[in-house]
Amino acid sequence: MDLANPNILSSIASKWINQPHGNACDTSCNLCLRDYQNLAYHGLLDWRLALDMAQLVLSASSAIDLNSPWGSIPNPGSELYQGINAPIPATLQRLGCGLPTQFGTLTGYTHQNQNRQTILILCHALWQDNHPEWIASEAMPSLRDATRTASFANAKAQTTLPQL
Repeated sequence: MDLANPNILSSIASKWINQPHGNACDTSCNLCLRDYQNLAYHGLLDWRLALDMAQLVLSASSAIDLNSPWGSIPNPGSELYQGINAPIPATLQRLGCGLPTQFGTLTGYTHQNQNRQTILILCHALWQDNHPEWIASEAMPSLRDATRTASFANAKAQTTLPQL
């Protein structure tokens, strides 16, 4: 399983994380996961998730999240929401969400309109609703009155209807 170790320069993980691929490829491309045989699945393929699955194969106790570094290498998922050019915050702000807010250890974005407030909380796509960090974020005071929960690709949303 040396191919999944990003600290080994000749590994697939190292090639996918490092330049130029790491910054140029959002989810998958012909240089990492896509080929003609899996054409029907191109929309589902994600090199970061593939590396997370490989981490789980190496050790079932691996931390699967957006923050924990992989040894000496920063978590590849962190570049999606941290930093000046991070695509997730930029997209959410273009869609009318506010600035990032912490909900426990997780980062969220609030969208407010006349009828409701929606809070999108970033989490790992492999997490289930019983993940400890997700449960802790739900217990935050700003989410206690939430009446509906919906799941999205890498975010979960809490919608709070206005008090009448």
